Amino acid sequence: MKNIFFLFIALTFFCRGYAQNVGIGTIAPICKLNIIGPYGSPSIPGAASTGIFRIGVTAIEGIDFGKLLSSPHTAWIQSGFNGITPDPLSLQPAGGNLGIGTTTPSASAALDVVSTTKGFLPPRMTSAQRNSIAAPVEGLVIYNTTTKCLQWYDGTGWYDGCTGATYIPNICNPSNPTIIVPVTNPATGKTWMDRNLGANRAATSSTDTESYGSLFQWGRGADGHQCVNRYAGDGVTTSGTTTTIATTAVPNAGNSWDGLYITTSASPNDWLTPQDVNLWQAVNGVNNPCPNGYRLPTNTELNNERLSWSSNNVAGAFASPLKWALAGFRTLIGTFTSVGSGGFPWSSTVAGSDSGYMQISGGAYVNFANRAYGLSVRCLKD
Repeated sequence: MKNIFFLFIALTFFCRGYAQNVGIGTIAPICKLNIIGPYGSPSIPGAASTGIFRIGVTAIEGIDFGKLLSSPHTAWIQSGFNGITPDPLSLQPAGGNLGIGTTTPSASAALDVVSTTKGFLPPRMTSAQRNSIAAPVEGLVIYNTTTKCLQWYDGTGWYDGCTGATYIPNICNPSNPTIIVPVTNPATGKTWMDRNLGANRAATSSTDTESYGSLFQWGRGADGHQCVNRYAGDGVTTSGTTTTIATTAVPNAGNSWDGLYITTSASPNDWLTPQDVNLWQAVNGVNNPCPNGYRLPTNTELNNERLSWSSNNVAGAFASPLKWALAGFRTLIGTFTSVGSGGFPWSSTVAGSDSGYMQISGGAYVNFANRAYGLSVRCLKD
């Protein structure tokens, strides 16, 4: 009985080198690997029209690699068994498009999924898990289980299909990033973000702490120096300070001052030496902290907004479409002042060693200040 068994193995499974080819089930392999079996004499890479490599038992069970006899398909993969002939996964040579549930994928689609009984299921994750994705590529799609919405990365942030808002990753609180919600002032025709960078929401009052947001030194990128713990539960730690003056404007460059608020008491009271007037100029500014397509406003643009208010004071600022809040500012030595009594958004305008801003308190006006101050940033759509 044992000898009969080994004879059977020898007849059905035969491997031999032949002219640098290997044959299984044949002593005359015609290609690099030639497998002769019960299903269409399969071979790899195969003859002109019948090459198939097969693992399985029947015509509807197992895995097949090879050629479909019907043109124009050049390759197909069939796997699994559910009692019926499974749908093929078809690879088309023209454009390399794939079909699931169809052997004729649309020529305009890289992947064509056809079904009337099943849906497309993207990766499902929380906002915190989404924000931990390193360097998301534009067009990446996920389903957010926190917001219960489909979202995709648009190159700047995560666009939410339910609200139409875009979530910008924020180094201060990655699990609660700044949302891009455009708001247009009909009087000026300008479109802005509806909140300061780093703010949890648009202001519900002039003293809404969740609308205050971050405080940037003029011209610095979002390297963490702007972080301010504004309210209980925001998960943000106020950045520490250093007296080391930066000698390069590039954030996150591994310098000892990265992420720290740089204090100074010496003229020209800038966090950077030598000074650089090009850091926040337009959308292509070296350290423009605004999302893609947005920039810092000029003094003139801030002043035009001010002139559109119903009154030139705190009440008029909050009544405007932009809902300006009183976020205060951070001083040259790193302390905080005027929180809840004054708003101070930066502009991109420069004058000598200083830069422009708008003050909102008892009255409102545009002015210039030392660049080492920490002020709010409200981004304007370019």
